[in-house]
Amino acid sequence: MCRLTQPSIVVGFLALASLNSAQFSPPINWLDLSPYADQDRGPLVSADGQKVAVATGNQVVVRNASDLRVRSVPSGPGLYAWVVMTADSRHVMMCRTSTVYGFDLDSGAQTAQFYVIPLTKFAVSAVSTSGEQMVIVASSTQVGVYVFDGVGWILVQTLSGFSEIASIAASPNGRWLTVTDVASDTLKAFDLQTLSTSPLATRSITDARAQAYSPNSSMLYVGNDLGFVTPVSTTTWGLGTHFAVSDQIQSLMVSPMGTHIWVGIDNQLERRQINGNFELGVALSGSPTHLGRDSLGRVHCNGSSARSMYVASDDSVGYLPGHYRDISSLAVAPSGTQLMSGGSSGEPILRCWNPNGSERWWLNADGTPIEAIAYAPTSLSVAVATSSPSGKVKIYNINGVQTNASAITPANIPKAIAYSTSLPAHGPVVAFGNGSVTRLYRVNTGNFLNDLGNHGGTVTAITFSRDGGRIATGGADGVVNVFKVDTTNTWGLITSYTMGGSILKLSFDPSGTFLYAASTTTTNGLRSLVKTSAGGIESWNEHKVFDADATVGYVRDMALSRDGRVIAICGDVATGFVNAFAFAPMITWLVNAQFSKIEFSATNHDVYAVRDRTLYSLKNPYPTFVSTLSLSPSAVNKGQSATLTVNLTKSAPAGGVTVLLYDYTTSVLTPTNVFIPAGQYSGTAQLLTVAGSKAGTYTITAKLFGSAVNTQLTINP
Repeated sequence: MCRLTQPSIVVGFLALASLNSAQFSPPINWLDLSPYADQDRGPLVSADGQKVAVATGNQVVVRNASDLRVRSVPSGPGLYAWVVMTADSRHVMMCRTSTVYGFDLDSGAQTAQFYVIPLTKFAVSAVSTSGEQMVIVASSTQVGVYVFDGVGWILVQTLSGFSEIASIAASPNGRWLTVTDVASDTLKAFDLQTLSTSPLATRSITDARAQAYSPNSSMLYVGNDLGFVTPVSTTTWGLGTHFAVSDQIQSLMVSPMGTHIWVGIDNQLERRQINGNFELGVALSGSPTHLGRDSLGRVHCNGSSARSMYVASDDSVGYLPGHYRDISSLAVAPSGTQLMSGGSSGEPILRCWNPNGSERWWLNADGTPIEAIAYAPTSLSVAVATSSPSGKVKIYNINGVQTNASAITPANIPKAIAYSTSLPAHGPVVAFGNGSVTRLYRVNTGNFLNDLGNHGGTVTAITFSRDGGRIATGGADGVVNVFKVDTTNTWGLITSYTMGGSILKLSFDPSGTFLYAASTTTTNGLRSLVKTSAGGIESWNEHKVFDADATVGYVRDMALSRDGRVIAICGDVATGFVNAFAFAPMITWLVNAQFSKIEFSATNHDVYAVRDRTLYSLKNPYPTFVSTLSLSPSAVNKGQSATLTVNLTKSAPAGGVTVLLYDYTTSVLTPTNVFIPAGQYSGTAQLLTVAGSKAGTYTITAKLFGSAVNTQLTINP
C-alpha cells in the first residue's frame, strides 16, 4: 500500500490553477457539447485545461480543448452521472452502481476497476507533490480516499459521521478537504496532509450545496439552497459576509485571476465580483451543476445545452448573452463605447451593451422584431427600424430615450437603415428602405427629404460615405446604386451596378474611394467598386479586389474595419471557408460560416459576430500590418544615406516579422527586408544613394501580409 506520510494535494476537483494569459486564444471554434451531454453529466475540465469530458447514457465523450477532436471512452449500459478526470489529466474515472472504472484518455484503454463505498453523488481528483494520484468519493454518509499505487487503487482513509453529504472539494494547494452536510447544516474541513478522521473545523452553514476554492487556496466559497454565497477563510475557517444571488445555487467556480465568482443557479449562470456585485447573467435552459475552464479560456457549464463560452484573461466575457430568440440586427458605435443588438420574432427587444459584456439598458422598441440598427457617426444617437405594423423608424439617444417626437412610419417594412450627421445642407439624415425605394428624412425635424429609386426589389442595404456626399443602396434585385447630392440639394444617380443575388451589406472605405459590396450570389459574393473621374464625370467601376481571380462564393455578411484595411466575411458552410487569405492592400478574414452577422469594433482588431441568439467577441482577427513609413532625412544629396523607419499597426507576434522592402530604382541601394522582433512595433533600415544617382523623387515600399505602404526619398540635384 502507498505510504502517505505528508502528501500535499496540489490540484482539486475542477481545479482553477492560474493560467498564463498567453494561453488564451480566440474562440473561433465554439465547443458545443450538447450532442453528448446530459443535465448532470458534465462537462468536466481536466486539471491542465486541455480536455473536456461529458457523460452520456453508455459512454464518456472527451474533447481536446485545442484541436476539438472527439474521443469516446466506452463503458457500457447504465452509466451513472458521476465522472471525474484524474489530476494528471491522463485518466477519466466513472462510476456505474458502486464500481469505479478508469480509462486512459488518449488510448481509451481501461486502466482500473474497483468497488467503492456505495457511490451515489460525488467524485473529486487530486494529486500529491510526489505524483500520487487520489480519487475522493462520497456516498450520503461517508467519504473515501483512494490512492493509485502504480498498479491499482487503494482505499487509504474513510471519513464517517455524516448524515447527508451534499458536496466535497479539495483545495488547490493540497492542504484541505471540505465536506458539506445538508442534514446537519454544517461545513467540515479535514487536513489532507495527515488524513485525520477528526475535522480541523466545523462551521454552521444552512443547506450548503456547492463549493469553490480561490486559486491560492486562501478562501473557500460555499453556496446554498437559499441563494447565498458565503466566503470562508482557510486560515481561521471563519465565515465572512455572504451575498445573495437570484435563486438556489447549483455550482460555483472562482476565476483564475481570483477576481470573479461564477455562480450556477436554476436556468442561469451569473458572474459576480468577489465582493458579490452582479456583473453578468447568462440565460440557460437548465441548471449548471458543473463548471470548469479549459486552456483556451472557455468556461464550460452543462445546463441542458452543455455549451461553453469564452472568457478573456482579464475575466471579461467573450460573448454577450441576454437574447432568448435569434438576434436579427447588430450595430457598433463608431466611438467604441457601446454596441446594440436587436431581437427577432418572439423577443423584439433592443439591447445596449458595454464592450466588456455588461448590459447598459434594454427596451421593447415597438413590440415587433428589430429589422435594422444604425448609429450616427457621432455615436450620440441611434436609428432603429422595426416591423410594426408596416414599419417604424425611431431615433434614440445613448441612454435609450426616444428623441424623435413621432416615429417615422414607412409604407413598407424597412429592411435596411443608415444614419448620417454630415450630409451637406441637410444636417442629420436617416435613410431606410421603403419597399423598392430608399427614403430619406431629416432627423431634427422629421420632415421627408427625398426618395431614391431604381431598384427592382426590396432595398436590403444602405450606407453613407463618411463625408455624407454619397449614398449607396442595394436591393434584393442584386443591384448596387450610388447617388450623389448636388448643389441643389437633390440626389442624382451616378452608377447602377448589377452584382446578382441579394445585396447584404455595403461599406464605403474611409476615403470614399472604394465601395465594398456583399451579396448572396453563389458565383462571387464579395465585390469592390472604385470611384473614377473622366472629363469631370464621376463613375464607379468594378475593381479587382483579389490578387488572383478568386471566387468567394455565398456570403452571409461582410464587415469593413474602421481603418478600411480589413474585410471580415462569413459565408455559407457549403463553400468550405476555413483559412484567411490576403489581397493587397486588404486582408480578408473568413470567420466561422455559422455566423450570420458581423461588425468590427472601433479598435479595428476585434469583431463582434452573431450566431442565432448569441453575440460573440472574436479577438485579434488579422495579422500585423505596416502602418507608416518615415525617412530621416527625407531629402539627401547624392551618395548620402537616410534611415527608413517601418512602423507596425500592432506589436510583432512571436518569432517576429520580416517586412519586405522595394525601391524600384538603381539610384537607391535598399536592403531587401527589415526584421522586427517579437513585441516590437518598429524597425529601421539604412538606405544609401549612389554617387551617380539621378536627381529626383523615388518611391520606397514596405510590404507585409498583403499590406503595402509607400514613402518617398528625394535626391537633390
